[in-house]
Amino acid sequence: MGGSHYSGVMLNADKAVITALPDSADSLRTIRRYLPALPLEKAAALAEHAELRHFKRGDYLYCAGEPITGLWVVTQGVLTGLKFQRDGEGRLVTPIFPGHCLPTALRVAEVNYFNLFALSDGTALFIPKAPAMRILDDVACADALHLNTVKTLFGFTDMVANMNETSSLTRLKLFIAHYITYDEFRLEGSTERYRWNMTLADLAQFIRVTRPHIQVNLKKPEIARLFSINRRVLTVHYADGLRPD
Repeated sequence: MGGSHYSGVMLNADKAVITALPDSADSLRTIRRYLPALPLEKAAALAEHAELRHFKRGDYLYCAGEPITGLWVVTQGVLTGLKFQRDGEGRLVTPIFPGHCLPTALRVAEVNYFNLFALSDGTALFIPKAPAMRILDDVACADALHLNTVKTLFGFTDMVANMNETSSLTRLKLFIAHYITYDEFRLEGSTERYRWNMTLADLAQFIRVTRPHIQVNLKKPEIARLFSINRRVLTVHYADGLRPD
């Protein structure tokens, strides 16, 4: 399946987002939530340098080949690793949800290895590289960051590693099961309704099918009894049915 073409302008991260200085206590709670393996004093030091950055759908937070400028901790919204093919078409690499930290190996890599592209409006904490590296100055901290990020970032990819050996219906169910594990998407006061932050074309790329295929699958009785997507809301009717067969 060919990738979708994205017309978003390649912007430097400082121009693509609105920057604000959040309360350090809020930043600390966020970092402790998403990086629980970090010692408290390290998390508190990171929080002192954190900036809250807002992004819009279509923004590039950074591009492949650019120097790494800092650590991103996604707190709201959906992003993706996006790689461009020779014909200019973009292919989504993996979904990036709240709690994911990029880059995955801050102390090892010198440049970013894919484009970080926003599929929805959202927010992220940004810690500049110099203080982040100074604070994460030992192997244990670096490993905690790297292992936590790899585990979360590629959790969905691991579940559907054998995509060619699973049906598109199974892949669709697995994706929705993974999506609803993120409490940030749950609508307040509801246990079944979630904010849906992607287009059907985005979803189709992640599970390696075409958009018409997704549209057909969503209408099948075995899927309709499990969940439905109406505009920007995902409603789960039977969560247990989303588990692998």
